[in-house]
Amino acid sequence: MSLSDGKTVYGLVADIGGTNARFALVELTSDAKITLLSLQKMRCADYPTLAAAVREYYQQADIPAAQVQGATIAVAGPVEGDWFEMTNNPWAFSIQAIKAELGLQRLALINDYAAQAWAVTCMTEQDYVAIGTATVDTETAATASVGVLGPGTGLGIGGFVRQDKTFIALQTEGGHANFAPTNEIEMEILKVLMHKYGRVSNERLLSGQGLVDLYHALAQIESQPATELEAAEISAAAVAGKDMLCVNTLNQFCATLGSVAGDLALLLGAKAGVYIAGGIVPRFVEFFKQSPFRKRFEAKGRFSAYNAAIPTRLIIAEQPGLLGAAAHQRANCLPD
Repeated sequence: MSLSDGKTVYGLVADIGGTNARFALVELTSDAKITLLSLQKMRCADYPTLAAAVREYYQQADIPAAQVQGATIAVAGPVEGDWFEMTNNPWAFSIQAIKAELGLQRLALINDYAAQAWAVTCMTEQDYVAIGTATVDTETAATASVGVLGPGTGLGIGGFVRQDKTFIALQTEGGHANFAPTNEIEMEILKVLMHKYGRVSNERLLSGQGLVDLYHALAQIESQPATELEAAEISAAAVAGKDMLCVNTLNQFCATLGSVAGDLALLLGAKAGVYIAGGIVPRFVEFFKQSPFRKRFEAKGRFSAYNAAIPTRLIIAEQPGLLGAAAHQRANCLPD
């Protein structure tokens, strides 16, 4: 269905990761409900620049560029100043140059996990799965901070803090904080990964490549044979229970994610909850529920009771990055 009528004004929303770029259009109105139109997923590697991908998207959506007046683009990496370089793909550009090239009146570039934080403000219970039994009261939910993190091509970390009746989305590069082992097996994993990478960040374990590296590290530590598997193959074999090395790898992945999520809860005072996003964990929801994730989230020594009271939720909404970009656009980029 064509959206081109020459009258309706649209905003472009995009969620650009290391592997895929997702695009949609939203009508630029102040209506409460956000509806994503003409969703498309495109491989970043198929296009030399962001602008080229956007122009191709307009063609696929059958929408003239003149009907698109503003854009909010969520990107994987720190947004500082006019020049932006993607962390896990080769796109690099001037924000002002892209705005001019695409003929946009307004363009906002936001961190992808700032977009995830915006998305949380729009979510209903159908958009996530509770992990554990902790809940919060209405007042805490309306006033306390929220943490968001998720493994994908990389590890994104963000959240938001409350101020009066508004909130402030946080842009962070927390995925690149140091990995902190909590037991002897994790100390051995750290040694293996230090030999490969030198410094070991949380993203070195909690990402698609991180899952593969964990698999090979555990094989080396346990003196087990390993095959060349992709991350999706490791998780699929673990869920099926066909390979104990894969099962142990995925459990270790979930345990590490629990530790990092618990640290985020402490760092932000995220009493309103910590949300798990990203493209990896929703592939094995039932395994994740039974994994060591929640136990490790709570295992914070003297502050275990503090974390035990904080809910954790796995986002299962199909396009939270686009939803968050749309919520940001609705709040900040409406026409005058």
